[in-house]
Formats: sequence, structure tokens, C-alpha cells
Amino acid sequence: MGYHDGSEGNVTFGNCTAFGWAVDLDNAELDVTVRILSDSNVITTTIADEYRGDINPVICPGGTCGFSVWLWGLITPGEEHLITAQAYDQGTGSWFDLIGTPKSLTCWGFPEGVHDGSEGIVDISECTAFGWAFDPDDYMRDVTVIILSDGITVTTTTADEYRGDINPVICPEG
Repeated sequence: MGYHDGSEGNVTFGNCTAFGWAVDLDNAELDVTVRILSDSNVITTTIADEYRGDINPVICPGGTCGFSVWLWGLITPGEEHLITAQAYDQGTGSWFDLIGTPKSLTCWGFPEGVHDGSEGIVDISECTAFGWAFDPDDYMRDVTVIILSDGITVTTTTADEYRGDINPVICPEG
């Protein structure tokens, strides 16, 4: 018994995880082996032994039935994957899907870039925000840039203009 809690949808580098909880109802004290599949291929196994205080102690004595697997480096970033979490039942010798699985997941890396625009007190003609940004995992992907003023969104734009002054090693397409 158990549940595949997340992550799901488009997520950032740091949220590129599969997590949840699993228990063996025949022996709740036993740590359960969990395997993670991406697109029907096993990519890793782990033990469900992390503390989860939100699970009923009758089901999970001691609360140590959680698992969390960072998927970055195990799946291709920028591509949609079907992530499945399965638990191993020692009594039957078989794997079973956890509730809530599978989940569609696309992991994106952090965009990189620089704000080249003016700062401080400037004339209205120089009051601009400009710079460059790119996705190191997918150089062809246009990056959405959010412009903030005092922490409040002013506008959004797309980093899709050619910049010949950017080192081609950093951003091959300029």
C-alpha cells in the first residue's frame, strides 16, 4: 500500500523528484523497496524509510515509510516523461503500482542570463530593462523573462532576440 505524491507537470530543476510513501500491510515494520520507472523503464530503486509524519501511525508505525528520489540526471530534461512509482511486495515477490501513479513530468533546468539594463536614477530615455537569457538544457527554447520592480511583476517578455555579443560557447545560437 502507498501513494505516489509527486511531482507532476512542468517543474524546475529542484522539484524534479518522485516522492511518496509505501508500506507492506503484512509487516508494517518492514522497510519497503520502491522502484521508479520513466517511460516504462526502471531508472532507480530506493527504500521507503524517510519520516512522514502525515501518515497514520497505525499504517506506518514510527512514520518512516516515505521515499524521495531526485530524478535530475536520470531523465532527459525538457522532455515529458511518464513517471511510475512501484513498491515490492516480499510476500508475493511482485511489484505493484502505488496509488496516484503514473505522473507526467517535464523537468527544466534553471535559465541563465544577465540583466544589462540601467540601474539607479536614470533619465526616462534610459529607463529600460534588457539583457540575455537562455536555457542551458535546450538552447533552441525561448525563455520567458519576468520583469520585476520592488518584487512586483511589471511585465513579461521572451528572450528571443539575436545577441551577437554573447559568447557562442555560452549561447550557441546568440
